[in-house]
Amino acid sequence: MEHLLGPTGPVARSIGGYEERAEQVRMARAVDEALRAPRHLLVEAGTGSEMVVATLGAAGLAKFHRTSDAS
Repeated sequence: MEHLLGPTGPVARSIGGYEERAEQVRMARAVDEALRAPRHLLVEAGTGSEMVVATLGAAGLAKFHRTSDAS
């Protein structure tokens, strides 16, 4: 997740004023792991773009890995 959400990753390059947050990376990693397992995950976070970026980024990455593994 760090490569996506880190200070030099694609999210930082695409969103002006983006700030890396350790909580966001931890949440994205947990979502990614739950999607890969697959297992349920309950996440509590404030509203806003941080939660959206973390969850959708992890979901997109998990989808990419499932598609790549099927090839």
